[in-house]
Amino acid sequence: MIKKNFYSLDAKKICGIFIFLVLCIVLIATITIGRRPYGGGLQEGDIATETVYAPFDFSVRGEIDYGATNLLKKEAAGAIPDIYSLDEKINSVILSQVDEFFNKVAKIKTLKDASGEQKIKLFSKAFPKIKEDNLTALLKEKDIKTQAFNVKKILTVYLENGIISSKDKNLLLDLKKTRILLQVQKKEKIIETKSLKDIKDCEKDIDGDLKEEIKNKSALEGISQFINSNLAANIFYNKEETVSRRQKAEKTITPIYRKIIISKDEIIIAKNQRINKDHIVYLQELLSRIDTRQKKDNRLFFVLGISILTVIFILLGAIYLSLYHKKLFSNLKNIVLVSLLSIFIILVSKLIVLSFASSYLIPLASVAMCLAILINYEIASIATVILSLFVGIITGDKLFTTIVAMVGGIVGIYGVRQVRRRSQILTAGLLVGIANFACITAIGLLQNLSYSVFLNNALWGIGSGILSSFIVMSILPILEYSFNITTNISLLELSDLNHPLLKEMVLCAPGTYHHSLIVGNLAEAAADAIGANSLLARVGSYYHDIGKMKNAEYFTENKIESKDKHTKLQPKMSNLIITNHVKEGIELAKKYKLSLPIIDIIRQHHGNSLTFYFYQRALEEHDESKVKEEEFRYPYPRPQTKEAAIVLLSDSVEAASRTIQEPTAAKIEKMVHKIINNKFIDGQLDKCNLTLKDLHKIADSFIRILAGIYHSRIDYPEQNLEERAKGENQIKEKNANRKFPPHT
Repeated sequence: MIKKNFYSLDAKKICGIFIFLVLCIVLIATITIGRRPYGGGLQEGDIATETVYAPFDFSVRGEIDYGATNLLKKEAAGAIPDIYSLDEKINSVILSQVDEFFNKVAKIKTLKDASGEQKIKLFSKAFPKIKEDNLTALLKEKDIKTQAFNVKKILTVYLENGIISSKDKNLLLDLKKTRILLQVQKKEKIIETKSLKDIKDCEKDIDGDLKEEIKNKSALEGISQFINSNLAANIFYNKEETVSRRQKAEKTITPIYRKIIISKDEIIIAKNQRINKDHIVYLQELLSRIDTRQKKDNRLFFVLGISILTVIFILLGAIYLSLYHKKLFSNLKNIVLVSLLSIFIILVSKLIVLSFASSYLIPLASVAMCLAILINYEIASIATVILSLFVGIITGDKLFTTIVAMVGGIVGIYGVRQVRRRSQILTAGLLVGIANFACITAIGLLQNLSYSVFLNNALWGIGSGILSSFIVMSILPILEYSFNITTNISLLELSDLNHPLLKEMVLCAPGTYHHSLIVGNLAEAAADAIGANSLLARVGSYYHDIGKMKNAEYFTENKIESKDKHTKLQPKMSNLIITNHVKEGIELAKKYKLSLPIIDIIRQHHGNSLTFYFYQRALEEHDESKVKEEEFRYPYPRPQTKEAAIVLLSDSVEAASRTIQEPTAAKIEKMVHKIINNKFIDGQLDKCNLTLKDLHKIADSFIRILAGIYHSRIDYPEQNLEERAKGENQIKEKNANRKFPPHT
């Protein structure tokens, strides 16, 4: 056993050291990553505490040079040529006119009943712009189809290459546009302006091409006259597409900034000067220009300093907890919880510092409230103080940020001191916000900041309080479940009398149910009297006897018949049935997933008390040497907490109060003191840290509650009992002599 404890102790120490190292490493890494030592932590609106000089010459990017930037944009837009689009519909119209022309020629030529003059007249009527001589020559051509094919082939080439109007071509030349972008369906191609052909150019070129195909000069002239009269431009300027592309080209241009030269030893920020945007720009540029060796040396010293401070702060917290909260500190679960929440708030603080938000938004109060609710207020307070120092370091050694974080955390702890509903967490967050607002306003007045600056910071402080409350409401259920911690909020949920276990108890063991409610009232009042957790005491009382539901009829409070079921049983068997209700209760509690403190109260609410009645029966029925007292004791630990001890005392006192005949204040007081004294002498209160002063307060609260319950039976003083009995006898005699009429 000793060896086992030795190894378990070592394992706990190793886990503690491991957590300490992990916490230190994470905190150091979080604080130092992304942070530069030179002029670090200064923000816009701060007052410089020392003069910052330039260690070497460097340049800083100034404002945008709009002249140079616009020139680049103009060049980028100018690089985009004018965009022209080819209209395919015009090509189709022109080629269909050519087909119509040659079809007409072929049709007139084949007329049998018409003379030559009549054919010429018909032709002239259809194509009045063509001379008669040319028409006559066309009608004499033998192979019209071949000519039509050749003409369309030549014309198609020019149409597909594109024909521009003379006006547009001259405009391009005047503007010295050397090329255009031609869009043909989904294809694009660059065309030199000089190579573009307008209608006149095409007429000449087409005439030259036709000479090679048509030998009859007069017929050639007729075809040329027709083509010239129908030829039209088919490419047009696409203004919308041109403007769109040029705008896109302008957007690709990166602005050109003016360059500001900072000379060595020049003052960047003077002491007591307010930091503005330009100062921040200068510092950022300086940090990026510090040479590698200097930066490495500064970084090394910075990390070393942060590491030493981190170890000191965490060790101070550990020493404080080990001295004044040894029991809580020895709980590994609590150490892990504090460490996780510390890492969480440091990471959040770092993200806020790196973001656009003010450092006053850091929700340190969320961790303070979580620790206060989940563990206790003392640990929450010391953690708040230490984490506030870390926040100050992260934000650039700013004392005022530390003060605001610490004030917000302490107010948050105060706000959740008696939290029983999740909505109260929001109220606590609003209190934190108001405290932050007041604190930041005071700092603004202290620094003589402008109204707009400190009001803006104060609003961030209010946001911190609201953010803290939402964080607590979000992560509290997760932490409760993950670490198996019972809070007042979850206890309040268990106090609902509609809980399935309590509803089942009403049906299976109504006497036990009623007994548990009264025990709850007694325990709550006693816990309030000594400053223990009254809600835990009350809820624990509700569930402490749930194990009696299995064999409810074997317990006095649930007996319906006058017969006692224990009369036919051996004392040991009766003892087993009675003591077994604790085991049954624990199993039921685990089945219904009741919290660990409630299960502990169920397990400890009898301690290792003696079942005196069955022990006495055993002594009466058997030889004293054969009866062992240990066999008639509950096999469970004595109460380890004040709340469990209060439930034990409340349970015993309530049960004993039922046995008092003609209860009076004196009898109740005597019974209460006797019960508490017996439990104290029996050693049941040795493990729960209750003082004699606490026991007196508990006794007083019990007497007050029980006197209230039995007040209707103690109104008559003892000296009037004879007169009261005489009066009752006279009433009985009168009623005996009275005659009542028959029922109708």
